[in-house]
Amino acid sequence: MQQEYGVQLTYQQAYRAREVGLEIVRGNPAESYNLLPKYSHVLTTTNEGTVTHLEQDEDGNFLYYFVALRSSIKGFMQYIRLVIAADGTHLKGLYRGSMFVATCLDSNIKSQFRMSKALWDEFEPAFINAAKAYGHEEFKRQLEGLWMIHSGAADYLENNVGTCNWTRSQFEGMRYIILTTNIAESVNSFMREPRKFPVTHLVDHFRKTMQQWFYDRKIVAESMTTRLTTWTDEIVTERRTIAERMIVRPVSPHRFQVIGGGLKECLVDLQKRTCTCRVFQLDQLVCAHAIAACLTHRVDFINLCLDFYTTESLAMAYAQPVEPVGDMTDWEVLDEIQEMQVYPPVEAPPPGRRKELRIPSAGEDVNRRTVRCGRCHELGHNRKRCKSL
Repeated sequence: MQQEYGVQLTYQQAYRAREVGLEIVRGNPAESYNLLPKYSHVLTTTNEGTVTHLEQDEDGNFLYYFVALRSSIKGFMQYIRLVIAADGTHLKGLYRGSMFVATCLDSNIKSQFRMSKALWDEFEPAFINAAKAYGHEEFKRQLEGLWMIHSGAADYLENNVGTCNWTRSQFEGMRYIILTTNIAESVNSFMREPRKFPVTHLVDHFRKTMQQWFYDRKIVAESMTTRLTTWTDEIVTERRTIAERMIVRPVSPHRFQVIGGGLKECLVDLQKRTCTCRVFQLDQLVCAHAIAACLTHRVDFINLCLDFYTTESLAMAYAQPVEPVGDMTDWEVLDEIQEMQVYPPVEAPPPGRRKELRIPSAGEDVNRRTVRCGRCHELGHNRKRCKSL
């Protein structure tokens, strides 16, 4: 500032000036709470079917706010696999708080499986194999391997966490191919900067993001030329390559014995859409055995896949656009809503600069700048904390 403008500023002066500038752009954090009822009214008017709920205490102080866009509700209820991933993150605005996000995975996004670095490389592949196993016997073999590698970690996963919560084969409901909450964590990651926004500005930023996402994904879905989504089609094509090397022997009009292809022998029931490998019924997507049976008896195996995996369902999931709320000066709000008062949370904001980086958990591989001492030149401490004489 001094070199470019000839103005001398202390750190505190520069920080306060930054805060004033951000308030001009984003609005006052306290007044943003009072804007929520008006914003909710306009949002539900322009996006009919959207659900919002604002909760206050007896003194009118903000407690929590809920919003679910109509486009998301309609797409999820009819065209998306019924699996929800939920995750929370801390807000970094003046009044802090937390944000919880519930997300779902469409049929054209691959969920990557990752594991905490707290468990070493030898344990990790065995854990992933156990989690991804389809058959009960296969899972038991993989679990025995976990006990041999590290009995303490295996005991915690089996008895404390519960195998039904982290394994595909033991889960009581339908997970399809979804094993992690990475999609929710990804949403929290892109909200890293918006977490500092005032509450109404934060909600609208999320709405704007959803507006762009719905448009982009609808364009992608409409450009697909395959009956199944691009990601699903790649999986089925790979399985078909294996199926072409298999031998199929009929047992009854709908049941077939399938052997070969480098996989174990299985019994397929095309009428019930099941296979003894359990891939067919757990993923609701044809396995290699089922494809082999279909190819031999000239059955369209794509019709045996769940509708959620089709390009048509993907396009319909994003068919309802997210509408903008318009300029605030053009909002038409009822008098009773105009008179509503929402005050900031009771808890006073702490003094000083707000932290932006969280403290990493033990075992996390975090790329942070390494401090080197200017006196002894060792890593891990600075000159002020150096113990060398």
